[in-house]
Amino acid sequence: MTLNQHKTVWQNRKSRKDDANRILVTNGYFASLHKILQEYDVSKELGAKIKVMLFKHLMGKINEAKKELARLNASIQRVEAACSAGTVPSPAEGLKAFTPAVNRLLEEVRTFDGWVISLLESDISLVAMTENPETAGIRVNGLQKSFAALWNLRIPGLTPLQGYPDVFDMSIFVP
Repeated sequence: MTLNQHKTVWQNRKSRKDDANRILVTNGYFASLHKILQEYDVSKELGAKIKVMLFKHLMGKINEAKKELARLNASIQRVEAACSAGTVPSPAEGLKAFTPAVNRLLEEVRTFDGWVISLLESDISLVAMTENPETAGIRVNGLQKSFAALWNLRIPGLTPLQGYPDVFDMSIFVP
């Protein structure tokens, strides 16, 4: 085989790999794998390797989410401890709204909020990879509307702790 023929083979492989990667990020991993297996000349061995690669990539995101959950759990325990510390009366601070206990609670809630958002990002990434980016987009685009609806349901009766899970769009896009 000549040098030019080797270049052509390499370029064709690279082009097919680029096409396959584009398909993977466009359609979700397993719908994409189905499409790749149907449209490209892929051996059973290569198909199995690709599937394993997809699962391994997902495991990376799952492991990240597990770490976030552990941090989230530790964070909510610190929120609980900060709140518990504020339940002990301190007459010397009775005329102050912002005391060290309040400031500690505010800081811990901010940390908790950050880990919740981080976990949400992992959730959206997993939905995009396993279902498809359109479904992840539905989730992301629906969050503002859903949370606004939730907020508006809570305000009239001053019920900030009441839940309304049905305000969230849990649709799955099927191409």
